Amino acid sequence: MANDYNNTDWTEDANTKASASSNIEGATQLNNTLTIGVNDTGYDVKFFGDTATNGYMVWDASTDDLILGSSSKIGIGEPHPDALLHIRETTDDTAAYLRIETANNGNGDIGVLFQEITSIKAAVGYDAGRDAVALVHASGLDSSNGINILSSGNVGIGTKTPDALLHLESSTDTALIIRADSDNSGENDNPLIHLQQDYRAAGVSGVLADTKIGMIGDAEQIYTSSIANASYITAQGSISTGDSDTGTIQFATGGNNGQDTDVTARLATARMTIAASGKVGIGTAAPATLLEILGGTGTGFSGSGTLRLSNADASIVDNDVLGSLQFASKSDGGGDDALLPGAAIWAEAEGTYTAAGNETALVFATATTSTALATANERMRIDKNGKVGIGLTSPTAQLHIDQSSTSGAIPVLTLDQADVSEEMMEFLCVIGTGNAIEEVASKSLTTTHFIKVTIQGGLTRYFPVGTIA
Repeated sequence: MANDYNNTDWTEDANTKASASSNIEGATQLNNTLTIGVNDTGYDVKFFGDTATNGYMVWDASTDDLILGSSSKIGIGEPHPDALLHIRETTDDTAAYLRIETANNGNGDIGVLFQEITSIKAAVGYDAGRDAVALVHASGLDSSNGINILSSGNVGIGTKTPDALLHLESSTDTALIIRADSDNSGENDNPLIHLQQDYRAAGVSGVLADTKIGMIGDAEQIYTSSIANASYITAQGSISTGDSDTGTIQFATGGNNGQDTDVTARLATARMTIAASGKVGIGTAAPATLLEILGGTGTGFSGSGTLRLSNADASIVDNDVLGSLQFASKSDGGGDDALLPGAAIWAEAEGTYTAAGNETALVFATATTSTALATANERMRIDKNGKVGIGLTSPTAQLHIDQSSTSGAIPVLTLDQADVSEEMMEFLCVIGTGNAIEEVASKSLTTTHFIKVTIQGGLTRYFPVGTIA
């Protein structure tokens, strides 16, 4: 049996009991408790919407569930909800929160699961066991496949136990991509990693160490003489007085991080330093010149500072250049030749390299109107045997000078002795018959030629030479 109540004709101020199902149409006012069921025996309660299909709310007594129809939405503080759950704080300047609480102190996870049909795709919430907030692509919160934030503030991407403020981890390649100017509309939109230490507010006395790692858009941004689309590392600092440059970059290697418990942890060692002045030190943190290489300790070559220039060619043959030093100006001087190397030194193979040989000469060159880095401008050579040739490439003596110009109007060798009491030359060898120096004794000289020389005052004189018997 059903009881029908139309419009507003069911208004009670005391408890009302209906023993059969009741259909209520129209506005209804209850001024006291409405109880459906008794002694743990319940009944369904269903409220229908006015317009939408499947717009209803039902209390399912068999499962103790409150169910909304697929077209229904819940608005909390919002009379016209735009989503399945729409929460609105109607008071200005008041925050709106959704609070989820567990009574299981320290052990109960709190979160939201995102499910597609029967498959849970993602989870977000608080993992009580790890005391961490997680946003993960997994069926539960205890996962490294996403973001985990520990109570310490450490953030892990790909790890549940981050060891730093930001920790990225993967079993495969790991990359951090910082992309700027994604619309390619402004060359001043640049990617940047900014590192700062010893922070002080602007204008406050103190030091602020500042390092930037990034890329340049237009030239002359970020730092002086920057090139368009260049990658860079800068190091700067601030000082309370003066205008001196500050900021140093160092590169360190070696040591041991102590992860292997069988090995004592050791700090890495600075190998190269770029000072604020631009001076580069290898093996020293205080370079005295634009480039200083400081060797180690020890005798002989073991303690030397060494610069090695090499050739990657797998087969070195005669005339191959192994390495070179070039000397040039950056000012064009009004002509292109001024930009070319004016002098050069290079190492040149004097034969094919083999397992048993590396025949090499050291060549010195200068130029006047062309690059010095050319065989045509060779001036002096120390060949593979240590012979020195000036003006020729194949010296036949320990010192071989070739003044090959027929119109040079210059001597082959000039000796200038400022100590007038000393000899012009000294000849050293064992004196003896048939030797380079031989006693006159009873022998006589038969002059066959004269050697022309010039002495102080432009005086031309001649040395007699000939045979002895």
